[in-house]
Amino acid sequence: MRRLCILLVVALAACNSIEGPQRLPLEVAVSASATSVTAGATVEFRIQARGEGLQLLVVSFGDGVQESIILPNAIVIEENRFHIYSQPGSFLVTATVNEGGGASAQDTVRIEVGEAAESP
Repeated sequence: MRRLCILLVVALAACNSIEGPQRLPLEVAVSASATSVTAGATVEFRIQARGEGLQLLVVSFGDGVQESIILPNAIVIEENRFHIYSQPGSFLVTATVNEGGGASAQDTVRIEVGEAAESP
């Protein structure tokens, strides 16, 4: 029995299993279906995030509109959001994800919106 215990301790030390599992890094990524559109066009945003106990995802579209999505202790998420820009301009879209322990991460994508084509 004594040899088995010593062997088990040596095997665990060799595998680095004594410290326990590695923590999942907090990450978020946002992408857009198009980064250059005309006013009135719909843009689809894809947000992917992972972490330990995700609690909240906030998407700010850069034009004063913001959406908050509650994520009760999620580990991995993928959200699709749609937004229509009514005015031309350059808009910085920001996706921010928060963990229960207070950590946060964010990613951005810029959307260029041009004048809508006039009808004849």
